[in-house]
Parts: sequence; C-alpha cells; structure tokens
Amino acid sequence: MCVRSLELRCEMINLRADSMAKHLVNGMYNALQAMARAATAPSSSARDVLLRAGLCMHMAAAGVAQVPTLLKSQLSPHGLGGAALGFDGAAMTREMGRARDALMQSFVEMQAQKLSRLVSERVSSTNWLVCPAPRAVTGLVQLVVSELRQMQTLAAQLFPAEPVRALLPQGPFPAASSVMQLVQQRTRQSNSSSSAITKDLQRMFTRKISFGASEGKATLAGMLTHVTKLALKTMLEEVRVATFGCAGFQQVQVDCSMLRWVLAPTSNDEEAVLALLDEIFISCQDRCLDCVPMEQPVVEALCESERQRLLLSLA
Repeated sequence: MCVRSLELRCEMINLRADSMAKHLVNGMYNALQAMARAATAPSSSARDVLLRAGLCMHMAAAGVAQVPTLLKSQLSPHGLGGAALGFDGAAMTREMGRARDALMQSFVEMQAQKLSRLVSERVSSTNWLVCPAPRAVTGLVQLVVSELRQMQTLAAQLFPAEPVRALLPQGPFPAASSVMQLVQQRTRQSNSSSSAITKDLQRMFTRKISFGASEGKATLAGMLTHVTKLALKTMLEEVRVATFGCAGFQQVQVDCSMLRWVLAPTSNDEEAVLALLDEIFISCQDRCLDCVPMEQPVVEALCESERQRLLLSLA
C-alpha cells in the first residue's frame, strides 16, 4: 500500500512538472506574440518605427529559431526537454515577419508623406511666373536630396550587407532626354504651335508608372525608390496647377536635370524615375507662357556647380 502510494505521488509530481514545462513553453510563445503585436502600435516617430522593425526583422531571421534550443537547455536537466518541441517556431516566425513588413511599410509611408509635404509646400510657395533667371539649382533639389540622404542613413542600419548607393551625381552629366530635346527643337521652329508640341510630347510619353509595392523582401534601395517616386509624383501634381514664366520654366529644366543626375543611378526603378521627371518637364512646358529652354551646356554648368557643393558638404 505504501509502495503504491509512493508511486502515485511520483506520477503526480511528474505530471505537475510536465504541466509546468508546457506552461513555460506556452508562456514564452504568448510573450513573443504580445511583443510582435505591441511593436506595430501606432507611433509618430519614424526612428521608433524603424527600431521596432529592426527588432522584428532580427526575431524573424534568427531570434525565434533560438527559442526552442534555449527552452530545451533549461528544461533538459530536469528531464523535461521534450516540452520544448511544443514551441511553434514556424508560426512565431510568420508572426514576426508580418510585424516586420507592417513596420517597414509604415516607415516608408511616413517618410514619403513627410517629403511629399515639403515638396508640395516648396513648389506651391514659389512664384514661377516672375522668378529670376536660373543661377543655380533651387532649394527644392537640395531639400529632396537632403531628406532622402537622411532616410538612407537611418534605414541603412537594418541592411548592413546591402551596399549604400551614394546620393551624388554619378558619372558624366546625362544627355538631355528625348522629351527635352523635342521641346528645344520645336521652340526653335517659329511655325510650331504649343498644341503641336504638347501632342508630340504626349505621344512620346507612353511608359506606365507603377507605385505598387514590389514583391519580395524589403531592400534599402527599394524603400528609397518608393519614397522618391511619390515625392516626384507630388512635384508633378503641383507643377500641373502652377503657371510658369520663361525663367520659371528654365529653372524647372535645371532642377529636373540635376535630379536626373542624382536620383536615377540610386534607384532600382530608374525608368519610372526618369519618366516622372520627363512628365514634370512636359507639364511645365504646357503651363508655361513663354517656353524657351536653356541650352544644354548652360544647364550642365549650373548642375556641375551643385555637384561640387554636394561633394564639399560630405568632405
């Protein structure tokens, strides 16, 4: 009788130990699940959102996979290592991945909204009808480059293995696009009407621009490209409702040329970026009262001065 009672007590102790081990495993899972959900709580700080995204990225890539090993090492000395098998690592990895993706998207949206707002304010507050002849790129270009560089520096912490594409003019100054060449050619012909120029430009501009999220995992270049395209789209919408004099039109020509030189090589969707810049130029030409483009060597000289300034600012 005493032996049987002792056996029952041992069985009860083992049963309680097993239950405690399972409770520990479930508790770890629930804690990580709560952490993933808390990470996606709204925040007004882009840096805070990015830090949370970095945490979830690490957990999805490596952290979750270490949890069963940690649990087993703690439970095995008590003969309860098998309980660690109850931890659903695959489900938790998916949970962390969803949180990472949501935070990445939130970060990009915050950056895009901020830059788009600044671009909108800068373009709409400029009197393009009476502005002076271009002597340099405007603060609009400097604003776009500066904001994108800040975003790149911040986000690069999450992608240490990805090479950072410097936001500087790369290679020789780009030749005028076919759109710019057509405007220059048409304006030299006194018998060409504004409507004829516009129709020719519209026939040339046939590329479709997509702002949908690209498939696959996030990359630094992809995030930067998305923000760039949305900022340029905002600039386009503002240009479409502005009115330009000759000098204002030439200033947009200089600014777009500089942005072509800086942004296109750093983008993983160069075609879309160039297409947007061309459409900005088309819309500006359409809204201009006296369309007289600057000669390409003059534009290049002004952009070269800005390139030198950018290089000095990084020295």
